[in-house]
Amino acid sequence: MFSLIDINNFYASCERVFRPDLVGKALVVLSSNDGCVIARSQEAKELGISMGVPFFKIEHLIKRYKVTVFSSNFTLYGDMSRRFSEVVASFSEDAELYSIDEIFLKVPSYEENLNVFGNRIKKTVFQYLGLPISLGFAHTKTLTKIANFYAKKDPVYRGVCILEKEEDISHALKALPVEEIWGVGRKLSLKLRALGINSAKDLSETDPKWIRKIHSVVLEQTVRELQGIPCFSLETAPSSPKSIQVSRSFGDSLSKIDDIQAPLSSFLEEGALKLRKRGLFAFGLYFYLGLKTTKAGRLFFLSKFLMFPEGVQDPRLMVESVLKALPSIFKEGAFYKKAGILLINLKPQETQLTLFPSQKTFKGGSDEKYRSLFKAVDRLSRKHGKRSLCLASSLSSRWAPKRKNMSPSYTTKWTDLPVVLIR
Repeated sequence: MFSLIDINNFYASCERVFRPDLVGKALVVLSSNDGCVIARSQEAKELGISMGVPFFKIEHLIKRYKVTVFSSNFTLYGDMSRRFSEVVASFSEDAELYSIDEIFLKVPSYEENLNVFGNRIKKTVFQYLGLPISLGFAHTKTLTKIANFYAKKDPVYRGVCILEKEEDISHALKALPVEEIWGVGRKLSLKLRALGINSAKDLSETDPKWIRKIHSVVLEQTVRELQGIPCFSLETAPSSPKSIQVSRSFGDSLSKIDDIQAPLSSFLEEGALKLRKRGLFAFGLYFYLGLKTTKAGRLFFLSKFLMFPEGVQDPRLMVESVLKALPSIFKEGAFYKKAGILLINLKPQETQLTLFPSQKTFKGGSDEKYRSLFKAVDRLSRKHGKRSLCLASSLSSRWAPKRKNMSPSYTTKWTDLPVVLIR
């Protein structure tokens, strides 16, 4: 038996944890540069505010209904996600962190009453973190996803939906549109609807082998899962990423090459930190610039690929290489609105090492000195905050995204700790 635990309206709920005065009130969270809506409380959804809508299009609703607006605070959301996963993982030895706000669990065999078990998790998460969650239970991961969908959408379940009995499963599948099935989506649903497959029930009654012939093995497995046959197991070991990307839109357009150097350097430092955490080396690197065109909202991208035959993890080497290559794609007189880096061909440390690492691998050529240096850098960052020690080339903040309404980093900065007054 599987369970899927999902935080309701995650970003909005994180903001409410530290602003209890907003419980029951409409709030939205905006994307980088306060451009679009990326999260909504239930009350905001009921006002007709859509996901992804540009902020300027709903300003009249914001003012009319006094909707609270937050700029995205990914430091806060990431830390709350970490705490959430730690709390939920304590309920089972087998847990898979599926996304920032979702965790699959294998239900322990000694848990006989799933409703009691689900409500215990729900109560504990709210008590420890103040986050509201929904839980779905079923014998396959695909059915568990569907159970969670109903737990979240239908108040009758009170946040816990169990799809175990045949009649319950049949009823749930019959009412579920095919595009709501895990892994199907809108594009594939159009093809399935053209074949007369309109609901999850319809898909569950098709021949899995025929589905494999007309589409894929994965969709065949989805059909079998809808039929109650487990095909997807828990992925309890974190998989290594195939690439690492860091990008941002700028708060203001940049036109000078010196101003572009800072964000690229900062992104490379962030990418290098992710490599260090996973023990990976990058053997290839793309960097790109997005410049404004005459067409409204359109960006034209310029990019450059750099190869590192011996692999690289040292941000100093990556920054040195990128800044050296930057003039080859930079256009004078253009206005740049976005930049990013993409690290590819990632390999574990043990497959990277040559007998004698050269300066192409570590600046200065010493593996030991490199590790000592960046252990100290990471230790200082944990103690004094992100980017408390960084490369000089990344210091300019002219490119920083606009975040006019960002909440404090309540859980990661001593100076941002909430203050409680006792009278």
